Amino acid sequence: MNTTTRTDSQNSETIATGVRARIQDARAVAGGIGEALGNGGKAYVSGLVELGGALGGFGREILTEAGEHARATVRARCLRDVAELQAAFVQHRIEMSATHTKEFVDLARAKTEETIAPIADLLKHDKAA
Repeated sequence: MNTTTRTDSQNSETIATGVRARIQDARAVAGGIGEALGNGGKAYVSGLVELGGALGGFGREILTEAGEHARATVRARCLRDVAELQAAFVQHRIEMSATHTKEFVDLARAKTEETIAPIADLLKHDKAA
């Protein structure tokens, strides 16, 4: 057997070993797809529920404050008091809307990351292999 034949044979074995390793990695990743999708789906539903709860909380807060504002407006002694109450209420609602928006976006980002984490972890495992 000459050197060229042995080198070709060694190259073929190296390639075959690499292909077998990649096939084994692909099998491992494929085996985890169902579980990753299931976990991602659970995180998605949980995230939607939590986001809905946050919106509901914001709505209850707004309704409570609007009711208090309406009662304070009825108790106002003069038109100037009504104007001051209205200005303060509007300013407060603008500030709270900005706060609620930031809280909602932060929560949505966190829940999105939780939803995609199982698939991302599966892909990281594949790249590491």
